[in-house]
Amino acid sequence: MKKILLISLISLTTFAQSYDPNRVLKLDTDLINLFSCSGMVSGNSLSSWDSGIFSDDQMIDIMTFNTTAVELALAEKGIEYYTEYLKDFNEFAEQGFNDILEAIEEGNFTWELQSEIDYCQYKINKIILNQPEKVGSYSMDRFRDAVREASKERFKFIKQLLNY
Repeated sequence: MKKILLISLISLTTFAQSYDPNRVLKLDTDLINLFSCSGMVSGNSLSSWDSGIFSDDQMIDIMTFNTTAVELALAEKGIEYYTEYLKDFNEFAEQGFNDILEAIEEGNFTWELQSEIDYCQYKINKIILNQPEKVGSYSMDRFRDAVREASKERFKFIKQLLNY
């Protein structure tokens, strides 16, 4: 678990070095909440995978599902907004991820926190259930396939960092 925390801290520090705090005022608060939720779900899921509860395939499915939801929600704002603020929103996902892993590591993971994660999963599911037929010029199937391939690569990288 400490390796997982180290990975999240490295990614947070890299991003924080270039972050302008005034940008947060331009961000959609619903998207901030959604990205934070996605990070919380991902952190909890990665902990479950690390404990042997989830298989590699299940973890990739979860990563694909979460990424698809946040990408769809952000894409609704338009390509210019998407490209301008994606890194900013990812900061909130990383913070949610880190918060969950810290709570688990420090023994502070509670049923109340689990209920927050459950509600986050509902928000993610709601987006997936209301997905469009196309994302830009991509069919939804092609978009999902691209996200799944990216999730596989990201998971492979995580496993390498953790020496699995």
